[in-house]
Amino acid sequence: MGMDSGLTTLEDEIAENSGADWEETLDQRAVEVGRFKKLGLRPPEWAGVDAPASRVSKPPPKPDAT
Repeated sequence: MGMDSGLTTLEDEIAENSGADWEETLDQRAVEVGRFKKLGLRPPEWAGVDAPASRVSKPPPKPDAT
């Protein structure tokens, strides 16, 4: 929430929670998101990526109002 509101940074959050390097963490996340996509799996919500189009049900088109 802090990052979404602009009150903190990824570097701050990672330092506080694990002490890991934020750039290495970000690189690892990119690898993981890419792997989810490659396997056709839905990435975790934190990835901010929609599910593969083939797995998303689309609503039916709206009837014509004319």
